[in-house]
Amino acid sequence: MPEYLDFLILFGVGIAAGVINVMAGGGSSLTLPALIFLGLDSAAANGTNRVGILIQSLFATLSFRKEKILQSYVRAVVRQAISEAQGLLNEGKFYKAQQVVETAHQTINVHRATVGEELSGQYETRLEQLIGQITRGRARWLGSWEGRGAWKL
Repeated sequence: MPEYLDFLILFGVGIAAGVINVMAGGGSSLTLPALIFLGLDSAAANGTNRVGILIQSLFATLSFRKEKILQSYVRAVVRQAISEAQGLLNEGKFYKAQQVVETAHQTINVHRATVGEELSGQYETRLEQLIGQITRGRARWLGSWEGRGAWKL
């Protein structure tokens, strides 16, 4: 087979695999067999395929960062945590409320570099206020039980 035909096949398969990867993933199911068909052994075809996946992942990461998708994600996690924790607090489920807030704190810490210090600080301030409410609510609840003698030994 002429060499230019190999390039045309690879180019066409690469475009199709890229479209599939953008839509749903799994473009390697086209590129790997094409590379093997064109004469590469399976290990070399797999390694060559991984280079393409690495480059595509790099550009996808840059695109996500550019569009601030992670910032939107963190904002949604924090808002959800605040809403859920306040509902749990109203029900007297202090431990679960605290777990929800701690999970949101972890999300902020994981994505701090992308979200930025200023926005992370704002989110953490709001979550710390909520932890304060949880602590005060728990203290009031325990105090009401102590007044009834339930905690006396």
